[in-house]
Amino acid sequence: MLAEWRDQNPEPFIKRAEHSLERRFHLIHQLEANQFFVRLAASIREAKDVGLYHWVGEHEIVAAYAESEEHGPIPDGWGRLITTDRELLLQLEWDRGTEQPRRLRAKLQSYVRYFVDRPHASANQILWVVPTRQREEQLEHLLREVANPDRECCRFWTTSSDLLDAAGPLAAIWLGGADKVRRGFESMPGLARTQRRIEESIGKPEWWLRRPGGGAGA
Repeated sequence: MLAEWRDQNPEPFIKRAEHSLERRFHLIHQLEANQFFVRLAASIREAKDVGLYHWVGEHEIVAAYAESEEHGPIPDGWGRLITTDRELLLQLEWDRGTEQPRRLRAKLQSYVRYFVDRPHASANQILWVVPTRQREEQLEHLLREVANPDRECCRFWTTSSDLLDAAGPLAAIWLGGADKVRRGFESMPGLARTQRRIEESIGKPEWWLRRPGGGAGA
């Protein structure tokens, strides 16, 4: 009716309305996932030995896959954390406790299928943030079912939102491996360092002057 009143093509109006209806249920989820990377960048703003060099959201990940011939899992956010000797590829799964176990298992399986036996797959850290310890235990059980620790694959890490809120993303809050010990990013494997400079990472003083393309650029 609005399109007719304005004497315009109704298709764009319908698409915008459908998009708004669909995305309104994901707004809080997207804000929480984005806040993880914002907090990570802010917490290491003054650090000289670590930086969040890249960060893109779900929309940019979908767009990147659309331009390529292969399609992998779509996390809620992707980032590249660089240290003095490594580059960690972070893939965030922000879980609000609403997905059924079968969907969680399917998502875990999609990561395993995509990364298994890929060179340097273990540099990809899948960070799963869940609302409760009970949910974390459920996820750990599913991980034991689908993961094969004897093959090269991505690494799965879990934590709860209360631990994240209390200690921050850099703390030893990430549970992964058979020893049941929570670790920090310094214990996670990564790629060898490239020419990317820590001082050009997101959130560093005047970083945007050195990287006009922003945090999603090369």
